[in-house]
Amino acid sequence: MKVWIPLESNPELITKYAGDLGMGPGNEFQEILSLELLEMVPRPVYAVVLLFPLTEKIVSASEEREKKNLDKSVSSSAPEQPFFCRQTIS
Repeated sequence: MKVWIPLESNPELITKYAGDLGMGPGNEFQEILSLELLEMVPRPVYAVVLLFPLTEKIVSASEEREKKNLDKSVSSSAPEQPFFCRQTIS
């Protein structure tokens, strides 16, 4: 049986880490406990990071979406639709 290890979700720690990686000053991570509370987060919102275990269904849907988007051109501007970035810890 696989065991899912929760990832760090301390907004101050992640903000510092992202700053060390080059995130601009004045940006910060906020913790929300439900997507319904997203409206309470200060604007503008540049990204939403979700921490959850991957299932086969999620992986399959992500791979299918990637196949459909292979023919689209890459733009340097922000995407209009959310996108999925898989992070795994082994």
